[in-house]
Amino acid sequence: NLTSKHSVEFKTGLHTATSHLDIRNGRIILTQEFREGSFYSASAVAIDVSGRKSKASYYNESTVRLSVEPGKGKFNILTASASSYNPNEDVAELALKQLDDVQSKTFDEFLENNRTWWENYWAKGLIQLHSADGVADEVAKNYTYFLYIMASCSRGEYMPRFSGMLWYSNGDLCMWGSQYWWHNQGTYYDGLTPANRPEIIDPVFSTYSKNFESFANAASQQWGSKGIWIPETSWFDGLEVLPDSIAAEMRDLYLAKKPWDEASAAFLDYARNKNGLNSRWNWEFLANKKGPFAWTSHIMSTTAKISYLYWLRYAYYLDEEWLKTTAYPMIKGTVEFYRNFPNFYKSQDGKYHIRYINNLESDWGGADSPEELTAIHEMLPIAIRASEILGVDAGLRPVWKEILDNLTPIPSSIVPASYYDLCSIGTENKELFNSVLNAYNNIFKNGVNDKTKVDVLSRNAVTAANLGLADDIKYLIPSQIKSFKEDNCDYIGSGESGVGVLRNRLMLREGPGAIECERLGLAAAALHLALLQSVPPSPGKEPVNYIFPAWPKEWDARFTLAARDAFLITVSMKNGQIEFVEINSQKGGICRIQNPWPGTELIIYRNGIKAKNITGKLLVLNTEKGEKIILEQKGS
Repeated sequence: NLTSKHSVEFKTGLHTATSHLDIRNGRIILTQEFREGSFYSASAVAIDVSGRKSKASYYNESTVRLSVEPGKGKFNILTASASSYNPNEDVAELALKQLDDVQSKTFDEFLENNRTWWENYWAKGLIQLHSADGVADEVAKNYTYFLYIMASCSRGEYMPRFSGMLWYSNGDLCMWGSQYWWHNQGTYYDGLTPANRPEIIDPVFSTYSKNFESFANAASQQWGSKGIWIPETSWFDGLEVLPDSIAAEMRDLYLAKKPWDEASAAFLDYARNKNGLNSRWNWEFLANKKGPFAWTSHIMSTTAKISYLYWLRYAYYLDEEWLKTTAYPMIKGTVEFYRNFPNFYKSQDGKYHIRYINNLESDWGGADSPEELTAIHEMLPIAIRASEILGVDAGLRPVWKEILDNLTPIPSSIVPASYYDLCSIGTENKELFNSVLNAYNNIFKNGVNDKTKVDVLSRNAVTAANLGLADDIKYLIPSQIKSFKEDNCDYIGSGESGVGVLRNRLMLREGPGAIECERLGLAAAALHLALLQSVPPSPGKEPVNYIFPAWPKEWDARFTLAARDAFLITVSMKNGQIEFVEINSQKGGICRIQNPWPGTELIIYRNGIKAKNITGKLLVLNTEKGEKIILEQKGS
């Protein structure tokens, strides 16, 4: 059966949803059209049967049915879906064409195709864990499940939304609406690159690159800057173009050039019906409607966090054409936004500062927030390096470098170890590292143990991994996977959803029907960093690979993970001892690796042939494309 929830047409304000049931050539179809102003989108689901006679009929006004003739043997039920943003395109025909393309295939052919895809997917990487108490085994099970979930829902043109993903069961009943919220959305993608499955991150890039012009327009209209601005909360199709007069007043109000009490009636009237959970209009969500500052209104660092993922895609796979056409515009757009942001300025102390911004959702309208300064400190050297690789924007490099050299230091905070490359096991800035470590220790003044709770959205496990804290990782990752109901969270619901993790390893933290696994994404990010850190000493520098930088000795592990500069690294540890390190060079070049057996002589094999013995703290290995290198401890 296909059932339409809406009786022909359903209206909410200016939004119209129209459903239509149809029968074409014995196939049943449900189409849905959505219109608001000039916006149009449509989707269709079509069902057919092969291998058995069937009959399509209207069961009632809201249901269409496909009945199959009884008999022995097997038959296939075929389902296809399609979508379109073109009102002149018959979306039902797009779905029906997919049915035509597979009509002659047997079930065994479908099954084999499915098996082949999943075999190839799982072969790209590996994490196997074991511990005597079974905790490490459970971590590995949840990690594998997370990769399964992402492969099941993150392969389209757009990202699945953080809550509900592709499986909203009862419509969108939660308060968040239909927008992406990067603090949540990023939990799925921030630490996913080492898994070596770029196809499940690609929807991030297609979603945001499609809206590049919208984000460039927002940077100019809303903030009077250049480059791009990606709001913390935004829709799949970006932001609206504002009337010039509204944009001009918005800049004055939002940049604190004009007191909020002087906002014009025209501006307030224009904003009156806007979505208050969108970053641009977030003050509308305040009970007193007093703006312009609110939870997500003045967050600039979302742009940097997303652009950093573009850089990682290049850094791990070395696709220079992709860097040129896709990544660099985002990277350059990020640093140019900050450079030209009217409230980014050089003070009398000779340092660059930024004011009237948030620190994520806290400290509204403050100055020099850790979130924003961390983003600038990270993205400037990346932009410089990317421009050098591509041989472009030579004139901007000294301008960017002058800002970087005179940028005010990051305040004491764990943020530099929660995102980016600024603070990791290999950072050369020991002052920053120790500052972050002290900030982390202030969070856990009584230490970390099996009773330590980890919030769904906490990045403390990621921070602990970057800081090399193996004893903490042993408790933080399992605790994040188990999760708990936050004391201050009143929207989890009651009954099954209120107890935390469901039997399917998912949660309903974000509201009724809003199934999600945000905590598993953060646990995966911390797990990757605890097993292998492929990090530069500072942003934009050459990466070094650190094996088991934050790994509990009580946990056995075997992994294959991607490393920067197009290497795949496979390592095995048993009973606290590293057994071997295997490096597969995808594109050739130099692989830098911290000696996994410090102070010990190693044997190096190249494509199975013993090459020579090597020593040293930092191993610098020249590799050929397709070469396999194995390192073993001499005498092992």
